[in-house]
Amino acid sequence: MVETLKPDERGILCARCEHLNEQGQTHCAECGARLFVTCSSCGELNQRVFTRCRKCHKRLHRGLFRHRRHRRLHRRLSWRSLRQHLGMRFFQVVLVLLALGLAFLVLYLLNSVRISGLP
Repeated sequence: MVETLKPDERGILCARCEHLNEQGQTHCAECGARLFVTCSSCGELNQRVFTRCRKCHKRLHRGLFRHRRHRRLHRRLSWRSLRQHLGMRFFQVVLVLLALGLAFLVLYLLNSVRISGLP
């Protein structure tokens, strides 16, 4: 049976579910996620919640937003992606309005030619 941490003891925080795990575990007891990641520059083993390596201070390749679900959430919350999405929607609306305007112009010209052609 696994003992729970006392308030004064330190544990390892899971980057996925934020569960505080016992020292010495490699996977989260709650969700099963890996708790450590190896730095690609120096090979140091770091906790997954850290963004930079403890030894060489290089950015770790695996962070909180590397997980597929979190990456989609980050993309949805990003201002740049929102601006791009709204810009694309605006462009699409303008194209539809131009197509409708062109269609009505063609219908108007066809109708005026047909009416003026009568004696």
